[in-house]
Amino acid sequence: MALPFGGNLFPPGSRPIVSYDYFDISNGAGYDVYYGANISGGYITTTVPIIGSSNIKTVSGGTNLGNTDYRAIFQDLDFDIQFNLPRNIKGAILVNVPLGAFGANEAQHVFMFAEVEVFHVVNGAEVSLGSNKSPALAGADNIGQQTEDLVSHDVLCKINVAKLEHFKKGDILRFRVNGWFQTSNGGLDGMMCLAHDPAGRPDRPEVYSNEDGDLVMGNKMISDTDSTQLSFHVPFVIDV
Repeated sequence: MALPFGGNLFPPGSRPIVSYDYFDISNGAGYDVYYGANISGGYITTTVPIIGSSNIKTVSGGTNLGNTDYRAIFQDLDFDIQFNLPRNIKGAILVNVPLGAFGANEAQHVFMFAEVEVFHVVNGAEVSLGSNKSPALAGADNIGQQTEDLVSHDVLCKINVAKLEHFKKGDILRFRVNGWFQTSNGGLDGMMCLAHDPAGRPDRPEVYSNEDGDLVMGNKMISDTDSTQLSFHVPFVIDV
């Protein structure tokens, strides 16, 4: 039986159907949410929030941390999104970053914040679209009391892309995440972590590589009341 249509069901040249996780109708944007994860040899993004990261968090520490300046514990952790279709981005990019930190003793107070910079990458060349920092928040005082004094935060960074940014097929949207750490007393040690588990599993003690390259058992550093999802909310221009 012939269909009662005068043309093809799928005419040549028709635009592909695009879906979004949620909308900001007032600004004409559809948001997709991407999640950061750790794999062997690096970091990736995924849109599937049931995938488990190889490690729930990345842990790092330092010695002789001073109290006058923040120290970059995590530098240049890159999470890339490569587009297979042309896309247009405009509006507020939102990034949730789960952080945890410990000082070396009870007398030491520690503070932490996240910094995120966004890049448009074309043929390996980076063009910054902006950056922002989260507020500085307090961590736990004593690394030896992680079960009683566990303090972590799911901080938010907002990067506004004011002008339409066009991404061609093959272009990359890159998120560079930095973690900053400070202690209240100079000369003391500390540890900091950044979680990145798309599945949002509770944190647990994990083996990690310290500054000397030795494998050691780390502490649980993210509270069960905080998410372990590192999420990137990207505003795409809605075609009308």
